[in-house]
Amino acid sequence: VHNEIIQNAAVFFDPESLDDLSEKLYNSLVNQNLRDNLINLGFQRVKFFSWKKSSEKMLEIYRELI
Repeated sequence: VHNEIIQNAAVFFDPESLDDLSEKLYNSLVNQNLRDNLINLGFQRVKFFSWKKSSEKMLEIYRELI
């Protein structure tokens, strides 16, 4: 997943560290403020994306190719 898509609406962890993953999962479960913040940020981020916008961009790319 790309940082430019998620930005600050996610918790990142070291994929090679089980300890880091465990810590981040635990914090996400027990820290209500963190969880609420991530949920709110996720709802804000999702407003930037839609099937309509994606299809319009793809159509623009196809038209440039022709």
